[in-house]
Amino acid sequence: MEVILNATLAGGVAVGSASDLVVTGGVAMAIGCLAGIVSALGFIYLGSWLQKTIGLHDTCGVHNLHGMPGIMGGVIGSISAGFSEYAFEGDKASLVETFKALKDGGRTTGEQGWIQLGALGITLVISILSGSLCGYLASHVGKSGDAHFNLFTDDGHWEAEDGIDYNIDRP
Repeated sequence: MEVILNATLAGGVAVGSASDLVVTGGVAMAIGCLAGIVSALGFIYLGSWLQKTIGLHDTCGVHNLHGMPGIMGGVIGSISAGFSEYAFEGDKASLVETFKALKDGGRTTGEQGWIQLGALGITLVISILSGSLCGYLASHVGKSGDAHFNLFTDDGHWEAEDGIDYNIDRP
C-alpha cells in the first residue's frame, strides 16, 4: 500500500509544473499515470539496487516520490511551454498573461521552453551538490572510535528489562 500511496503523490509532483500551463485534462492524467508507474518501479526495484551498488540509502523515498517525478515534470513543463503557442492559438493575451516574458516579442515560446529546461538543469546541479555535501557531513560527523556507536540508532539511550523482546513481529 505504501508504494501505491507514494505513486499517487508522485503523479501530483510530476503534473505540477505543466498543469497550470497548457496541458489538457487527458494529458494531465497521462502525466500522472506515467509518474505513478515510474515512482512505483523506483520504490520496488531502483531503491534496493542503488543501495546495493553505490550505498545510497534513501530513508524516506525522496528520490522515487519527488526526484524522478519532479525531473519528469520539469521536462514536460518545458516541452509544454515550448509548444504553448499552439495551445493558445488566437488568444495571445492569455499566452502573454501565462508567460510574461513573451510581451512585446521579448522571447518566443520555444525560447521559454529552453529557459525552463535550463532552470531544471541549474536546480539539479544545486540539489546534487548540496545533497552530496549533506550526505557526506551526515555520514562523517559525530563518529566516535567506538565500533558499536551508531549515530543513526538510539539503542544506547534505552534500557529494556531482561527477557522482554520489544522487536515483536506484527501481523
